[in-house]
Amino acid sequence: MADSPQTPPLSAEKKKRRLGLTGQILISIALGIGCGLFFGESCDWLKVPGDAFIGLLQMTILPYIVVALISSIGRLRIGQGRRLAMVVGVVMAALWTVGITVVMLMPQAFPARTSASFFTTRLTEAPRSLNFVELFIPSNPFYSLANNLVPAIVVFSVCLGAALVRMPHKEKLLGILDVVGEALNRINSFVVKATPVGVFAMVAAAAGTMTPEDLGKLKAYLLCYTAAILILTMLVLPLLITACTSFRYRDVLSISATAMVTAFATAKLIVVIPMLIERTKELLAEEAHRGTDDPAPMVEAIYPLAYAFPNLGKLATLLFVPFVAWFIGAPMEAGDYPGFVSMGLVTYFGKPIVAMPFLLDHLRLPADMFQWFMISDIYGGRIGDVLAVIHLVAITLLSTSWMIGTFRMRWRRLFVGIAGSVAVLFALISGTNVWLQSMFADEPDKKEILAQMQSLVNPSPSVVHRRMPPPRPQDERELPAMQRIRRSGVLRVGFIENNYPYTFFNADDELVGYDADMAHRLAQDLECRLEFVPVSLGSMAQALDQAECDLVMSGIPVTSTRLANLRCSASYLDVTFALIARDYRRRELDDLEEVREAQLRIGISPDGYFRRLVKRELPNAELVPLEETADFFEDDSLELDAMLIDAEGGSAWTLLYPGYQVVVPEGLSAKQPLAYPMSRESEALSTFVSGWIDLVQKRGLSQQLYDHWILGKNLTATRPRWNVLRDVLGWDE
Repeated sequence: MADSPQTPPLSAEKKKRRLGLTGQILISIALGIGCGLFFGESCDWLKVPGDAFIGLLQMTILPYIVVALISSIGRLRIGQGRRLAMVVGVVMAALWTVGITVVMLMPQAFPARTSASFFTTRLTEAPRSLNFVELFIPSNPFYSLANNLVPAIVVFSVCLGAALVRMPHKEKLLGILDVVGEALNRINSFVVKATPVGVFAMVAAAAGTMTPEDLGKLKAYLLCYTAAILILTMLVLPLLITACTSFRYRDVLSISATAMVTAFATAKLIVVIPMLIERTKELLAEEAHRGTDDPAPMVEAIYPLAYAFPNLGKLATLLFVPFVAWFIGAPMEAGDYPGFVSMGLVTYFGKPIVAMPFLLDHLRLPADMFQWFMISDIYGGRIGDVLAVIHLVAITLLSTSWMIGTFRMRWRRLFVGIAGSVAVLFALISGTNVWLQSMFADEPDKKEILAQMQSLVNPSPSVVHRRMPPPRPQDERELPAMQRIRRSGVLRVGFIENNYPYTFFNADDELVGYDADMAHRLAQDLECRLEFVPVSLGSMAQALDQAECDLVMSGIPVTSTRLANLRCSASYLDVTFALIARDYRRRELDDLEEVREAQLRIGISPDGYFRRLVKRELPNAELVPLEETADFFEDDSLELDAMLIDAEGGSAWTLLYPGYQVVVPEGLSAKQPLAYPMSRESEALSTFVSGWIDLVQKRGLSQQLYDHWILGKNLTATRPRWNVLRDVLGWDE
């Protein structure tokens, strides 16, 4: 009996020593990062248990939201429900305004720079659109549940809960819903105990597979995005809560810390909602005696309701759009932001991975930059969920305090908080700007990108003539092209110099490009040597007729004139109509109607294959012939507003002249096929080359060349992900 009083203190001491869930998750994150760095890509298999853990967490969430909303709203009085909706709406709008203002100020940290990029596939992709009816209207609630359409699920639950408000004898149903909710909460609590294991698996897989190169491309965005998240999470929203309620900064973090760590680790905000509901009810229970109503039903209703709307963690990723505009050298103007933000709010009722392509397309930004967004979301989505947690907490605490009558505006604390937040924000923007300027100081010249490009195929034995070589013997010239190639064992290919990205000389004075690689592969398949001979658009027909070359492979468009005078192979690539102009004039050329009415001087190449289209679509434009494409960029005396060019080739030219931008006027989409011209007598060679083009396309070579020379992918060799096991300890896997 004497020892029995000692038992409670001992057990309490052991409980204090036990590591909490937050601490366990933090240790799991550290161990996961260490495991990923040590084993590298071998950790990829850990995605499977990580995904399984997330699936278990998600298992009960949507049913819990339905049950919690129906039972919470069903218990409210009619006037109370209306007032709750109004209060939550006002609070949410205020938080959106504050958060978006902070996020949209962050692009000021991007340093001034000019840039350019390879061709992007946005010109050939259909615009993505959101089905807002399906997103918000639960025509089939079971379909909405199966497809994770949270807004529609919330609408259904709110309607059913509102219908219960006026119904008699509703207590029986509400009691059943309470039991179901408690059962779901117990299941979730049991799964949450396994969070450290699931977190370790997910973090190890991510740390082992993400490359430093991937993060390097996004350093400006990630830095500004992280700064915005931190100032909103740790300063702005907590100070706003403490300025309007009786809660202290420590109270806000006490109910948010574990949820923030869990959300960061799992990258699933929805899994922490039950946890937030329970912790918030515990905190508000201490304030219940000071208010007029029971806050518990309100808390259970507000969290699921607020979750269905865009949170600041999601909205912070809108920063990616100004980043893309800045990165490609066409930064957004002040007048672009109101429409952009409004559209962002609407589209972000869905998932960012659906909304982001839509926004990029709407603002005429490269759609393939979405791949960068997906890479950044591995990290950005996680810290965005951290902000989302404090966003939901802020809505719930502010709205509930307002409803129960404990909302008190402390103006002095509010003004001090605003002044401090503004000072910290501008200090962050200024510091980030200086840091990014130093980061991009050593950025390689865009001209070097093309100059350093190498052949993608193994070159065949070849000779490149810088001048037209002596003519072939008379007897060879009189033979049909296919027989001439077989007899001499030589394939002569005509090329146009500096015809980017089809044929050009790199820094090693090698002839490279899309068509240069195609020529090498054609010679290999014909089992003959390869000779490149220079031609021009004006001399091409004569060179082919006199057998100075067998065919021309240099980005030559098919025109009606060529079809009448030469024999062309099947098309191997379709190029897109575009204009190229200085960056600051890009907006003038975006809209087709404005371009039609403008008095523009447009330069055209000697080939001028889009000439007829321009005369038809842009009747007020003056067409100015150019001897060389480079004249447009280098001869200011021509006083040209734009140049007609294909978007694929024009994008390569912007790498050489980064102050220029390729523009396709909205509403005008035209294609032109490229082919390999031959003489009229080259029927057998034409048939062979056309069939050969079909063959290389089906084998995938043409797609590889397109990705490399047109889209600018795979410019450097892919190396295995660095890890300690192989690169430090020398363990060769």
